[in-house]
Amino acid sequence: QEQGCMALYNLSFNDSNKAAIGSGGGIDAVIAAMRAHGGSATVQAHGCGALDNLFSGGNDTDVIARLRDCDAAEVLRGVRTKFCAHARITMPVDRVLKKLC
Repeated sequence: QEQGCMALYNLSFNDSNKAAIGSGGGIDAVIAAMRAHGGSATVQAHGCGALDNLFSGGNDTDVIARLRDCDAAEVLRGVRTKFCAHARITMPVDRVLKKLC
């Protein structure tokens, strides 16, 4: 899961990849990994980074809709609480939650 989230994080820097990730189930996969591996700071960091990157590709409405459909806010709030001392995690979580809520 760490490697998968890291791959999506790295791929999400490219605009054409963002669209493919968004439409190909990548958001659901990231949220599922974050749920299943809530104690892994690495999974959370790469997952949050990928979600944050997806917002800068111009498809914010689609990303927001997908995140709402999979109850991402609940997951992200839990991550924010658990890893409150990890800026690498909290900064992207805060950016995503701001757009989501």
